[in-house]
Amino acid sequence: MPPHNIVNLKPFGNKGVLFCCDSRQMVYDPEDPRCARLTLTGKMVEVAPEELAFAKEAMFSRHPVMAKWPVGHKWFFMKMDLIQVWLQDWIGGISIIPLEDYLKATPF
Repeated sequence: MPPHNIVNLKPFGNKGVLFCCDSRQMVYDPEDPRCARLTLTGKMVEVAPEELAFAKEAMFSRHPVMAKWPVGHKWFFMKMDLIQVWLQDWIGGISIIPLEDYLKATPF
């Protein structure tokens, strides 16, 4: 695979992103099975023009300094089209979360 950069994500199929517990806030090691893990698998795609305003608002509302980064670096927005969601929330294997359930969940 070519060097790891965002441009090289496009042509190489599916990707996965793993989120696990913050061991700074807990007494668990991140490898401890009691530390919940969420794995999102999907294909990285460039954000469509009709979604660009939403993507910019989402990014820059959380990271305002990024709006001032040099345009000469040719930044662009990507998203993950989800294929599968796995959740390991305790010892004993994973649960596959149906995409429709994951997508209709509210963040809080």
